Amino acid sequence: MGATTGRAVHAATMWLLTLPLILYWLPFLRSLFDGASYEWGNSLFGRVFHGAGTSGDFWFPAAGTILGVVLLWSGWRGPDRIFRPLALIVAGLWFADAAYMIGSGNDIMFEGATLGVSLSIGRIALAYYGVLLALILWSLRRPGRAGLPLGIANYALLAVVLALLPVQYFLLSAGRGQEANDQTGVIITICQWLLLSAAFAVGSLRRT
Repeated sequence: MGATTGRAVHAATMWLLTLPLILYWLPFLRSLFDGASYEWGNSLFGRVFHGAGTSGDFWFPAAGTILGVVLLWSGWRGPDRIFRPLALIVAGLWFADAAYMIGSGNDIMFEGATLGVSLSIGRIALAYYGVLLALILWSLRRPGRAGLPLGIANYALLAVVLALLPVQYFLLSAGRGQEANDQTGVIITICQWLLLSAAFAVGSLRRT
């Protein structure tokens, strides 16, 4: 695998991996900042995890967020001995979950009440996770990478990610579910996760 192809495959893998992890980051932060007024739900192999604020199955988005941060760091900056097994397990679970839901006659719904979004994404999710899993498997052909330290640009972007937290708290705690404050807070939170991935990504592809 050429260096250019390797960089392109890895970048595509990381951004495809980044997007679904928002589904853990968003309910995690909203549960902390909104409190009990915010109700969330997620599922895995038909098992529904749900809660209001930090009650119920709050450990689920919390664990997903921790895993997500580890995946973003290890995928962009960390050694492959950490990233590869984690990425394979996560992408494999997502693909198997989508296949299970479709095979059992159930649909996969993406619900975003705050933004007024309700979409059926069953086959889209299956194809998406299939491509992600294929890219991860294909990337195993390249030599393993060692870790890469963070630089000034990385720290600057991470500082922006942290600086957004009080803004999000103000917006999300002041809203009541579907107000402009909530919608703006949700959009910022989504962008914040993408920015976190970008913060780890800057300067990383030169080692691929």
